[in-house]
Formats: sequence, structure tokens, C-alpha cells
Amino acid sequence: METQLNYPDHRSLENVFESSRSPAEEHHLRDLHLVTLEKGENGMIVAKCTEINVITQGKSFDDAERNVVEAISLMREELGKDKEFSISVRRIF
Repeated sequence: METQLNYPDHRSLENVFESSRSPAEEHHLRDLHLVTLEKGENGMIVAKCTEINVITQGKSFDDAERNVVEAISLMREELGKDKEFSISVRRIF
């Protein structure tokens, strides 16, 4: 079970730590996409990156991860963002 904490103004919390981050860390955080992988009803693995509205699937966790990386890359290209990015993957069983 996951617990999510919601703050009225999460940006104010980010600002507390902003001054301690290096430019490289700031760039990395801007280009970090959170991805969730979970088993779908049809047996496929569903990959979601809700921050940029990307949803895809694959026959295995590895397939789904490859597909979501490709989909994020295409979406970033469409949005005019840098080609380099990182993902943080969370698997839900």
C-alpha cells in the first residue's frame, strides 16, 4: 500500500531546497519522468507516465519499459523539449 501526502503548496517546499541544488541536479530533476508499471486486466503490462499523458503497454515489464521510454521521447520531441531525460520506474504487482 502506498501513502501519498498532499501539501497545499508543494512548490513552497521545493523552494526550501532549491538553493542547495547544483545546476546539473536542477536539470536532472526537470527531465525526470515518473513511470508506473502494473499488470493490466488483459495480462499485458501497462506503463504510465501521467505527468505528460503517456500510456503504453508490453508483453513483459521490459517491453513495457522500452515502449514507455520511446513514447516519452516522442512526446518530448512534440513538446520541443531536450532529447535527454531520465525515468524513475515503480512496479506495482
